[in-house]
Amino acid sequence: MQEDYRKLQLWAKKLPEPENLYEGEALPQDFELPDEILLFYHDYCAATPNAHQRYTLVFPFSEMHYFVEQNHYLLQPGQMLIIYPHQMRFLSPKSSGYERLFITFSLKTVQFYLPSPGVCQLDPLACSQLELIRDACFDCGGALLHLRLFEFLNRLSGSVPHNSEKRLSLQISRAIEYINGERGCELNLRTLAGKLHMSESNLRRRFKLETGLSVKNYIHRQRQEIARYYLQKTFTGVDEIAEKCGFQSAAAFCHFFKMQTGFSPLQYRFASGDRAAKERKYDDSEKE
Repeated sequence: MQEDYRKLQLWAKKLPEPENLYEGEALPQDFELPDEILLFYHDYCAATPNAHQRYTLVFPFSEMHYFVEQNHYLLQPGQMLIIYPHQMRFLSPKSSGYERLFITFSLKTVQFYLPSPGVCQLDPLACSQLELIRDACFDCGGALLHLRLFEFLNRLSGSVPHNSEKRLSLQISRAIEYINGERGCELNLRTLAGKLHMSESNLRRRFKLETGLSVKNYIHRQRQEIARYYLQKTFTGVDEIAEKCGFQSAAAFCHFFKMQTGFSPLQYRFASGDRAAKERKYDDSEKE
């Protein structure tokens, strides 16, 4: 302790005398801390692409394919994706898993400490700062969480974005928008190619090249994940889910879902409910 204080004294003696004892270092003009901060966890693929006015940080716990506007990002554990307000985003069903941490926040103006949009690699110090954010999250009503998030973002702002981005062509980006935006319609390769004014063979080739999935497999996976979402997270009826997924009948939807998952829709819903109940019971026992 005495040695540390001695070092502080030596450092203090080097400080110059201020010209004005009543004016000090001011905050940068228009400076603000991250506000309205939310931390939450998701383990599912959302039913629709979305965009909103908040900044979003995504921390994956498995390999994930994220589409942001026309950019295709391959995310790995130990990385962070930062998405700016109003950017359209969605998680591809090609991903090996969906478990991820979100931190979202709002700002009135773009701040100097924000990393560029895209993927950042997290080093050990950044991971330590994340732990401090986690701890500050439980300091309800305090300013510590805002300061910790500022420190974390400020550290990453000078890092070089990780090169994990592929630029989708405009036509394939629009194809994905059609598939996700018109999920209530019965889509196939011919219909999609007609909407994009492309030949079926060209669409088939380019879609596989740019996304890693055939058009058919992408549509099937997307419909399957939409169905999983509604069955696991809502009380929507099977008939309505079938319609939302673009099936002409509940019977066709049930046949499709069982072929893809090995469960009927109702079996999957009940199994998901049992798992959720067990997880809640386990969490409660831990708290005790």
